[in-house]
Amino acid sequence: AQEQGDEHHTASGGLEYDLCSNPSCCRKYTTESELVSLAGKTNAEARIKAMSAAVSETSGEVLTYNGKTAMTLYHASSPARTESYESLFGTAVPYLVGIDNVDESSFIHYKKETYFTFLDLQVLLAANGYEYKHVENEVFSVTLNENLRANNIVIGSTDIPATDFIKIIGLKSCCIEITTDGAGYLFKSSGYGSGLGMSQYGASLLAMQGYSYKDILKFYFKDTSLEKR
Repeated sequence: AQEQGDEHHTASGGLEYDLCSNPSCCRKYTTESELVSLAGKTNAEARIKAMSAAVSETSGEVLTYNGKTAMTLYHASSPARTESYESLFGTAVPYLVGIDNVDESSFIHYKKETYFTFLDLQVLLAANGYEYKHVENEVFSVTLNENLRANNIVIGSTDIPATDFIKIIGLKSCCIEITTDGAGYLFKSSGYGSGLGMSQYGASLLAMQGYSYKDILKFYFKDTSLEKR
């Protein structure tokens, strides 16, 4: 969070303040009473104690690459590999590359699937600006990148960027599979989120195995350093 705040400082979506409460831009923080209502008093107190200790222990520490503040991106869960920044945005970031991840299949939201008849899919895609009309024996395919995530989805003659497609049909990751029963398509995804940077669930698993926060940062952000500022 400290690196995220440093990185977003004076750059909060071009707005005239440093940080905002939009989860898609900066982050939204909760009050103690809100946390108690969500997690219960005992769990909330334990979480607050752990978070306060983590803030104190890492005070002044910043993750850097070649002396500059690193983009410490993160996501909920990844399957076999994390994603690279270059695959999504076309610009290479040396420490945001795909890595072999730990087994996260125990994550409660690891798998998701959704089914659409051909007609339902046609209506849904049309509502989102993509023309699709089912034809018998149509070709459907998923183009994967080096990190086993979909770049593009082709259904019949319709070619859709995977990042758009998963939002349209309600999946949580670009690690997807497609099957058909002759009446529609079944879409399955593994993992949750963009896959960029640190996996929150993976980091939790590593911590339970005895890895320190420094070890976990080195695992997910290659060739970075922790500096005191």
